[in-house]
Amino acid sequence: MKAFGTTAKTARITRPLAVNQGVYNLFLSAGLGLSFLLHDPERVYAQLFFLSCVIVAAATAGLVVSRRIMYIQGLPAVLAIAAVLVRATS
Repeated sequence: MKAFGTTAKTARITRPLAVNQGVYNLFLSAGLGLSFLLHDPERVYAQLFFLSCVIVAAATAGLVVSRRIMYIQGLPAVLAIAAVLVRATS
């Protein structure tokens, strides 16, 4: 509730939406995790795709809910993309 700035009542009402959002996040993390089973360059492509999806989700939440979410969710993904690109070019 703190991250989204909601009350207990709002959290109860929006719980089904949050569960749905959690499932999407689970798929993103599963895809990212499974990317480590691939070999380059497919691994890099998969990691960039799933991390880009996280950034789009963070930007959307930042625009419609709170900018704070954009930083909490998006900044780690941006840093991870930088790490993937550094590793891919070395």
